[in-house]
Amino acid sequence: MSEQGTTDTEGSGVDFPDPDVIEPDDVHEGDPFPDDDGEADEPAPPLWVWDGLDDELYQGLWREFASWVEWLEDAYGTWVELPPCWPLHEALREELRLFWYWHIELMTTEESPVTGIAWHNDLRQSTQAWRELASCEHAEQLRYHRQLAEQRRRRHEGFLEQAIATRNDAGRRHDGGEA
Repeated sequence: MSEQGTTDTEGSGVDFPDPDVIEPDDVHEGDPFPDDDGEADEPAPPLWVWDGLDDELYQGLWREFASWVEWLEDAYGTWVELPPCWPLHEALREELRLFWYWHIELMTTEESPVTGIAWHNDLRQSTQAWRELASCEHAEQLRYHRQLAEQRRRRHEGFLEQAIATRNDAGRRHDGGEA
């Protein structure tokens, strides 16, 4: 145990949150158990949902997470190739965070090697998609690209309205309105 609430598994040099020390109620407000009045608060969100965390805890988790991603890139360098701007890509960041928490569970509580094999298989499969981002330089989107995106959104809205109208037309035909 290197700090309270963290543990270094397998001498990796990375401190992982210790699930025996960090409980969901320590990280998130909200108590799934009834209060004195018998009313239950909303259940605490899963550990990997960081919404509502205080600034200090949020920043600390980010730094631990970034250290783990750095370890992942070093340990699995033949598979894992991420752009330096990976923290700015929401989908990639969220998927990596899920792999982090899965890895923590695997290294601290899991007793079956089958789960480890599943983690590695899923990691390999996900890294294939991540490679598409590996050359990202996170340059600001050009005005032309924003215009294309807006045009695509307008086309999507038109197709959506067309699909809705198609259902409405079909409903009228079934009700005997049109032949």
